[in-house]
Amino acid sequence: MAYANERLGVQDVAPALVPLLRNKLYVRNVLHAGGLSQVKAETLTPERLQTLQGTGADYFIKPVQGIASYGTFKLTPDLTWATLERIAEQIRQDTVYANVIGSGVEFLVEDYLDGAEFSFEVLVLKGEAFILAIHEKCGLTEDRVTVLEESCTSPPISIGHEATAAGISWIQSVLQCLEVTDGCFHIESRYNGSRWDLIEVNPRIGGSLISHSVEALNGEASMLTLWLDLLLEGAAFRPTLQRLSYPDHGAAPGETATFFRVYFASPGRIARIVENPIPWSPRIKQVLLQAGDEIPDTAREVFLGQFLWQLPMQEHQKAFPTLLAKSAEALQVVYEPTAVEASTASPLLLIVDYNLSRVGDVAHIVQLVRDTYDAGTVLVRHRPGEIDRTLCDYVVDLDPLAPDFVEQALLQLQPLHSRLKAGLVFSDNAVQSGALLLEKLGLPVDSASLAAGAYSKQAYRNAETSIRDLLKAQRVMAPAHAEIQSLEDLHAFAADYPQGFVVKPSCEGNNRGVVAIRQGDDLETAFNKVVPYLSGGVLCERLIPYEREYSYDGVGDTSFITEKVSAPRPYPVEIAQILPARLTETERASLMRAGRLANLLVGQRRGPFHNEIKLSDDGSKAAVVEPNRRPAGMKIWTLARAVYGIDFYSLWVDSAWGHPRDVALPHSTKQAATVMLGVPSDGDFTPPSPASGNAMFDRVLKESAAALGIPAFACRQLEFAWMHTEERFIPALPRDNADFAASACFLLDDPTADIRQLVKIVQCRWLLALGERENTFFARQEPAYQGAYA
Repeated sequence: MAYANERLGVQDVAPALVPLLRNKLYVRNVLHAGGLSQVKAETLTPERLQTLQGTGADYFIKPVQGIASYGTFKLTPDLTWATLERIAEQIRQDTVYANVIGSGVEFLVEDYLDGAEFSFEVLVLKGEAFILAIHEKCGLTEDRVTVLEESCTSPPISIGHEATAAGISWIQSVLQCLEVTDGCFHIESRYNGSRWDLIEVNPRIGGSLISHSVEALNGEASMLTLWLDLLLEGAAFRPTLQRLSYPDHGAAPGETATFFRVYFASPGRIARIVENPIPWSPRIKQVLLQAGDEIPDTAREVFLGQFLWQLPMQEHQKAFPTLLAKSAEALQVVYEPTAVEASTASPLLLIVDYNLSRVGDVAHIVQLVRDTYDAGTVLVRHRPGEIDRTLCDYVVDLDPLAPDFVEQALLQLQPLHSRLKAGLVFSDNAVQSGALLLEKLGLPVDSASLAAGAYSKQAYRNAETSIRDLLKAQRVMAPAHAEIQSLEDLHAFAADYPQGFVVKPSCEGNNRGVVAIRQGDDLETAFNKVVPYLSGGVLCERLIPYEREYSYDGVGDTSFITEKVSAPRPYPVEIAQILPARLTETERASLMRAGRLANLLVGQRRGPFHNEIKLSDDGSKAAVVEPNRRPAGMKIWTLARAVYGIDFYSLWVDSAWGHPRDVALPHSTKQAATVMLGVPSDGDFTPPSPASGNAMFDRVLKESAAALGIPAFACRQLEFAWMHTEERFIPALPRDNADFAASACFLLDDPTADIRQLVKIVQCRWLLALGERENTFFARQEPAYQGAYA
């Protein structure tokens, strides 16, 4: 093209310069010599590969001449020269890209570049560079043999005008160093917070939707159109370029921002491509493949489709995080199993949804299924993460609360239907839709029609009302209740029950939004706290006049009772779980009677349950706070395994496979507890490493046991985990179970000691330990409050 333009007298990039610019080894070393790149590059040989792998430093490999991220990846210790030869042969055989890259495929190796990645869309006229757009690459996946550029936004989201201006100046210097005087360029770079460096210079417009994005940004012309106008008009086009390009001070021209996402295909035969609506409609939507297409296993990106969104500049920063997440769901692909897979396929267990805090439990289930049944796993979950794809063999992105969840799930699971032999529903959100899905698939599962009571507190109270006389005969209280939609409704309920009541969302967990109200409390303040939950339903129910709370836990017919410790009003947050609960036979019978009735009402028979129950002072009466058809939270099954030696996840998997087991709990002298660990004062808390947290809790536990005269060998930690991995504001007065710094489990093998006393001391000493190091962990603090542990 450059040669043709030269023959036609059209001002464009010099033909002799094109092969030099496409030679990444040449470009890197010229810029390094000119002080414009800190990275050095060299030709990769088998001997050099072995030497570099022994250094432990970070390097990046790419073809000397490349395109489409073909064979670009980070050097790893297990990389062999045979792998590089295989990639080179793929390039030579690739009918799309072979002529572009050339038959003599060479690889270079260079120092690894850190930092965020950007691309500059540049037109050059007589040595003057005009930056028409700067795109930030906000989704990059470094695969084993390529780099996938998943999404871009413009203007950049993570840098300000000063860094942008420095980038523009650096681009000018790079082009001067490379002796570029004219042409169109897509220049890829990285910025590490202090300086810019080059990835590569492409003498062309950018790929994917870059050109379309430029048009959406300026409202006039795409990058391709602007390039053609420059070729046709030459110097006369300079005023237009000046008007549409970035000024030297770095502020983006125009009042519009863009975001686009590229969807890549994986090796296999496409069974179905699904488009899902999201809150923003794309300006451009391109689906490039179709059902029946066979995707080869190749060392380059394979485009499935690409969508572009346009939004006002003033909304860019606010909307970007949600758009980045939601856009990933807009296009999905389902692959057919190969002939080999179909003939040798292992059975599969279907896991329907889970809360991210339970990822360790899911990993345990996956291992159980593999070891016990030589089976794989399929996960259906809303917005699955990379860890989900690592854990499970197949992952389907669907929201269990979506109205068409069952239909969509059946559609996407169809290629695997014959292999699905068992299923588990692992979240409250999926308890009804997930059970219905398993019923439709013909897999063993508890009743779907009754499952609503295990998700909606309103549905459960309604079910109780329908058998109130039966419950009364069994000495199980069914508290009066009413759904509220306004402050007036709240006042009316308060008038009927002046002795006290609870306001809570109908379909939320972790005590979110739960407020206990006594006579004289401010009803308007209480109502404002539940306003965010009105769309999902808000429930008022008479205060249960019992102070002690327990949970009836288990799988199928195997059960145990856990004692709960909650914070005082106004936020009855669970701050500890203790096993076994210390009960008289009368108390145990009352709790089991209420727990079994709850299971009947929500349709539980073979699966897990965690029914929260309050007990009267004399132990003869009980009331169900809420039922759950899932494993207990707060690591209660971990405690049960430590105390009784029984893995309840194993019982659940066996039951799902159609092999339920009724296991008798052995007598045990051990005690165990899960404790929630807070902060001594309101502030932005940054947790240290998991190892530091483990060491701190071990020290707190040892000191607490010593204070009660418990031998060190009789008390040990089972688990410790920070609740959050990034800096986060945490209040000293927790309002729900997310308002803690950490959680931990420990075992006490001393039947003479009272673990309840030890729990209190551990929580208080933890606050003291954090307080001693608050300058290390807190970005800012406010006055201390320790009421949760009073």
